[in-house]
Amino acid sequence: MRKVRTLLVSLLAMLSIAVNADVPFTATTIENGQFASGTKWYTMRIGALGYIIKDNGTATYIPMDDVVMTYDAEDLWCFVGDNENGYRIYNQKYGTEKVLASPSTMTGVTGSTAYVVMKDADDLGTYTDLWVFTTSTDLGEDVNAQYMAQKDNASNRVNIRDSRLAFWTQGADHGSSIEIKFAESFIRVDNTTGSFTSSNAANTYHKTWQSTCTDPQVTIDAGYNNMSNDGDTITAYTGSNTTTQAYTVTCNTMGYVINRYYFDFKMASATAISVIVGEDTVTATNEYQHAELASINYPTTTFTLSGGNYGVKLKDFYIVLRSNETVDTKKKELFLSVPDSVPYRIVAIGQANDGNLIAVADYRYSGGDIGSGHLDLRYRTSQDNGATWGDIRTLAAGNYALGTTSFYMGFGDPAIVADRESSRVLLLSCAGNVMYGSGTRYNHQGIARFYSDDNGETWSEPEDIAESIYSQFDNCSIGTARSMFVGSGRILQSSIVKPGNYYRLYCAVLFKDASSVEKNYVLYSDDFGETWQVLGGVDVSPVPSGANEPKTEELPDGSLVISSRCSGGRYFNIFTFTDFNAAEGSWGTSTFSGASNNGVTATSNSCNGEILVVPALRTADNTNVFVALQSLPFGPARSKVGIYYKELADESDYGSPEVFAADWDGSYRVSDVGSAYSTMIVQQDDSIGFMYEEYTYGVYYTIIYEKLALEEITNGAYTYDPTFTREDLGVTAIEDIKADDSPLAATSQPERFYDAAGREVTTPTKGFYVTSRNRKIVVR
Repeated sequence: MRKVRTLLVSLLAMLSIAVNADVPFTATTIENGQFASGTKWYTMRIGALGYIIKDNGTATYIPMDDVVMTYDAEDLWCFVGDNENGYRIYNQKYGTEKVLASPSTMTGVTGSTAYVVMKDADDLGTYTDLWVFTTSTDLGEDVNAQYMAQKDNASNRVNIRDSRLAFWTQGADHGSSIEIKFAESFIRVDNTTGSFTSSNAANTYHKTWQSTCTDPQVTIDAGYNNMSNDGDTITAYTGSNTTTQAYTVTCNTMGYVINRYYFDFKMASATAISVIVGEDTVTATNEYQHAELASINYPTTTFTLSGGNYGVKLKDFYIVLRSNETVDTKKKELFLSVPDSVPYRIVAIGQANDGNLIAVADYRYSGGDIGSGHLDLRYRTSQDNGATWGDIRTLAAGNYALGTTSFYMGFGDPAIVADRESSRVLLLSCAGNVMYGSGTRYNHQGIARFYSDDNGETWSEPEDIAESIYSQFDNCSIGTARSMFVGSGRILQSSIVKPGNYYRLYCAVLFKDASSVEKNYVLYSDDFGETWQVLGGVDVSPVPSGANEPKTEELPDGSLVISSRCSGGRYFNIFTFTDFNAAEGSWGTSTFSGASNNGVTATSNSCNGEILVVPALRTADNTNVFVALQSLPFGPARSKVGIYYKELADESDYGSPEVFAADWDGSYRVSDVGSAYSTMIVQQDDSIGFMYEEYTYGVYYTIIYEKLALEEITNGAYTYDPTFTREDLGVTAIEDIKADDSPLAATSQPERFYDAAGREVTTPTKGFYVTSRNRKIVVR
């Protein structure tokens, strides 16, 4: 008997699939007065102009006058039934209470006054609520359109009549053609709509919940075994591993994003903890409270529990998913890492002289860092400032595809810069089959150099330039270099120093000396990467111990800041020039920036990030200033990548490493979930091109690009102002002004200096001055 029943169910399922095969929607069911978990909601547009079919409200007809889709509840529909027995069509605004219905008898000329409206599902009167669909090609062969007719009255097709939704009983054309598109799906989170897929040995506490519905499917990850099953509710705990635990909600199905989620919660024990949803923190009580986060429009999001190892009961928990096509998201998934795929990691972005954006990332067949096996470099380009991107291409193939020595095993950790005056682009990367930590003086990672002379479209074969840099340290006081690599992301091109044919380049390296002490150095090149020298000499490190992956940037006065990854924040140091063209000067003292001095704080993590200084207009008083940006994960751990900002109005904000490291003004969070390395540049459209790693699909890192405005990052405090430059502060690369300089113009009279208060200064010291020859200068 069981076999017969199983066969019958299978046959009915096959029949249902056949009946519904041609419709562009998935029907749902109603269970206990509610739509089933995973119900899909759709929009319906009719006619060549795409008028929206929506709830008629209190009107006696549905007007055909709106083409702007808002995806509000009144715009969304679901379908119950099949095409043989007819579909009932429900509007999200009314749930199961009302259905889309029409008069059983046509009125007016060819049904022109028989209006389609919402009716009570239990009180149809003389109306019918069953519909069938057939395919229409009247909107074009590439549009999956449908005719919608009353069941058992195939000639009674819905049509636009006098700007109202009515009928045309004499045939069908584009006015009867309806385009039905997926809009969103509701996933209910409880013990009947999903199951725990990762638990402790006793199966009493759980880490991961996964929906039974697989198209689309969602998971909730509690970080550890922090959830329990309590009848019709799930109890979520902070857990014993931390006092603040993020719960990650992920849509595992491609093509969907999480639009919003909501749930009710109350205390699960006598001790209260806090529930953090978005920017809101609410303390749980003995009564249920409502929490909701809207307009997420991304495949993953979080909520957080904070307090001791106590819990909250969650009920009426819904996750609402939408199609990628229905949301306006700035985030572009440039390099996708999903389960069972080769993972991507590490980010670099540059913009060529012709405007071509070039995004580069590791493609890690080995799954690990350089030295672990086969890695490629892959890249994509954009010709419209990041709005659209070309196909993924291979910049450099590892696994000996380009040569036979170990240097060609893998290429990774890219760093890029495009020359502002030509079509030349430089990329440096790690190379080979030796891990950084295992390097020795003559057996270490390579430093690969690549050039493009067509704005990043095609690239040269790799060259190993490591020995030209390592050899500079052979006779230094620290006793040679064991290993080093260039910090990934952005190579800096100076805005003011041009000793030869190119503006100077700066990059920074993580360096392990003969005693295995990790430190940083800054390299510079005046020939666009053909040769490199050590800024300040090989015997003085800007971050002499505890160093990690570094970046560099120019400050408003032309001095150079190094930013080095460390636990809890960054180390900063500043190189002050005495002669720009000769690259002479000295380093200050490495200074920590983090929570202890209101600096850039990375809670419970260290990670590579980017530093950028941009010209700006302070909106409060229309004053020109510079603004420093520093990206890193806010935490806890590697999560919530964002950008700190600090106003640089004068030397009181950046005159020493100690001053620069302290008292940053604010921050902007870009990612709400697990996220790590990041980099950024100023694009030619004056936006900030931000690229970062994100744990988007719950496995590996997907590489994300997002275009940001300075106003957005700084909460409206500043706007980007490209007309304001370092030259407006008197910063010049032509000469370094000293007290004994006199032949500055064709005159026998010596230069006279005046400070900011207009007082004449006999012997200028460090600072800004106006001269007797009506020039603004800076003395360093």
